[in-house]
Amino acid sequence: MNEKFSTKIVKVNSTKNHQYIKAAVEFLKQGIPIAFPTETVYGLGASAFDQAAIERIFKIKGRPQDNPLIVHVANQEMVSIVAQINPQAEKLMEVFWPGPLTLILPKKEGLAPSVSAGLDSVGVRMPNHPIALNLIEAFGQALAAPSANISGKPSPTQAQHVWADLQGKVPLILDGGATEQGVESTVLDLSKDQPAILRPGVITFEMLSSYLPDLEEAEARLRDEEAPLSPGMKYRHYAPQAQINLYWGEENQVCSLMAQHLDQAQAQDKKTAVIITSFPCQLEGDLNFNVYSANTDQMLAATAKHLFEYFRLADNLGIDLILLQGVIEKDLGRALMNRMRKAAKERYIFE
Repeated sequence: MNEKFSTKIVKVNSTKNHQYIKAAVEFLKQGIPIAFPTETVYGLGASAFDQAAIERIFKIKGRPQDNPLIVHVANQEMVSIVAQINPQAEKLMEVFWPGPLTLILPKKEGLAPSVSAGLDSVGVRMPNHPIALNLIEAFGQALAAPSANISGKPSPTQAQHVWADLQGKVPLILDGGATEQGVESTVLDLSKDQPAILRPGVITFEMLSSYLPDLEEAEARLRDEEAPLSPGMKYRHYAPQAQINLYWGEENQVCSLMAQHLDQAQAQDKKTAVIITSFPCQLEGDLNFNVYSANTDQMLAATAKHLFEYFRLADNLGIDLILLQGVIEKDLGRALMNRMRKAAKERYIFE
């Protein structure tokens, strides 16, 4: 399974009969994974029923075998083939699909075993992206698709990010431009009596709790030795090669400590990047990103859209240290701090 491909990036519109969607379908029929855009990040897809193709995904990514994949569908009929749908799920599909919400449901027979990593449940979502939906419809089967990157690296929000990680490993990357959301889907476990968010995302706790009054956040439920119920729960994720220091707390405290660490790094001739989100600290590294806004919602949306892009730019420029401001942990900020904590090597968080 050490195939070497001459990888093509091709610009695609949303038409189901587009020549490159047809080409992608031919690869999928042969059990060869391809990369495609969604509204969250780019995915690496193969038939959810083809075990050999799913094994290729794990090999291409270097993904741990106990880390389950999310199944992407184009309609509810496809969901009913792979999972048991309960009334809670039906309501949430009606409200939030297509969109960045993955529902973990009891699985049905027939899925490739590695999709669910030995669990009796499976994560399913309907992406809100015309290329993804038309690809799945044209193929006629649900696609299992993790993010189209090397495991542990920042998720790809542009086709070039996929190329940087998977060039030579996949034959085709469907280029739909930069993704709209920039962070992975919310993962909601409906397979047990107590509904729980296993991975926060753009569909927030606040949005879901109005439909699920007993909703809990359950990342703490998992101990490291247990099998993860959802992608993103167990392993270090989203990290660039550069070291990330994460800072969150009172503004003066954060700005002062960031300035101190920046001075120390520059004195050691380290290449630095500064990412300003919540506080307008006056700091200047070799690379500087500023998404600060007095409007918190605008700042959170901009941070979500660009965070992984900034991580990859820092790596491209050989940055040694990224000084990253955190964000308030409410609404979309829950998802962002989840990703930031997982990516950071050092965390300076003052509650």
